[in-house]
Amino acid sequence: MSDFLEEGGVKAYTAMYLEILDVYAPSFKIALEWLRDEKTGILFHCTAGKDRTGVLAALLLSLADASRDLIAYDYALTRVGVEPSREVLVQVLRLWNAEWTEDTPGMHEFTQVKGDFILGLLDAVDLKYGGMERYAIAVLGFEVEELDVVKSVLRGELSKSQGGEN
Repeated sequence: MSDFLEEGGVKAYTAMYLEILDVYAPSFKIALEWLRDEKTGILFHCTAGKDRTGVLAALLLSLADASRDLIAYDYALTRVGVEPSREVLVQVLRLWNAEWTEDTPGMHEFTQVKGDFILGLLDAVDLKYGGMERYAIAVLGFEVEELDVVKSVLRGELSKSQGGEN
């Protein structure tokens, strides 16, 4: 938990979110395959919607060519859902470590939702892969042409009803 003290949590969230990109790559690949094949939107959610869904949303928004400011704003909106459940979140975290409390160093930062957290991820993905598109190619195994279809669907430029059948 103390890792979240450094840089207001940005460094620890960046590392955690890079790990999420790796661990959940199979799920992220399925989401992109759905967009590619079905040419319709997808609904995805999570308990708080901050971490795994936040990373997936950043991936999708990046592929749709959303601005970094918009991606950070979208991520920060998660605060609306997290804030009322802060006590529950702390109790869930205590299942990992019974000694953790709201006063544990780093707990405040860990339970925050700041656009800087997702911006840290985007910076790290730029350095490690050359951006989210390159991540989708290198890690998820997509071809450029497949990602072009995904991007068109995300931007609302292509759907099955618009003749986008495979």
